[in-house]
Amino acid sequence: DGHVLVLALPSMDGSPVRRFLSRSSATGWGAPFRIPMQALPAELRRSMWLLATANTLLLSLALGLAWMMGGRISRAIVQLVQPALDLAHGKAVNVPYLTFKEADELGRSLMLTSVVLESTTNALKSSETRMRSILQSAMDAIITVDDQQKVVLFNSAASAMFACPEEQALGQPGTVFIPERFHAQHFAYARREERRVGDGCR
Repeated sequence: DGHVLVLALPSMDGSPVRRFLSRSSATGWGAPFRIPMQALPAELRRSMWLLATANTLLLSLALGLAWMMGGRISRAIVQLVQPALDLAHGKAVNVPYLTFKEADELGRSLMLTSVVLESTTNALKSSETRMRSILQSAMDAIITVDDQQKVVLFNSAASAMFACPEEQALGQPGTVFIPERFHAQHFAYARREERRVGDGCR
């Protein structure tokens, strides 16, 4: 077993010569030798040229196929950019058929995710609408604040009790609707609930 390097170089007198370098993979020793082209039979020279031409054609074909495959992959990825952006913004996703199999499968997954996300969003909106309807129709005043103690829900009974429209109450500090003598108790309860929720998440 070994390696053979073939070079086509002219000799010192200008006559074409085939130079060979044979190296053994076992010992690492190499042996150079050369053969004048005139000494090679015409049939052998023709076979060598045909082999070189075939190798060149095969290399060109391989490069062409690699370029075509790279183009297909690139175009498929570019076609997935806009659907991915649409999904991120909650829009409906529509991906055309992609000739690159893996990219097409990803496109189908994006479309399925879009459908599931839309269904979940609609269900959440419907649930929020029902909950808001129940709270608004309640006879008791209900005021809900967020973690910043800002009013986020102010039902009709609360509007009637405090003589304050819902639009004006939303975003106001919750303490506006609590007697001042109860502020300290309210904040202590809020801090206790924050710690309880935080402990529950760990």
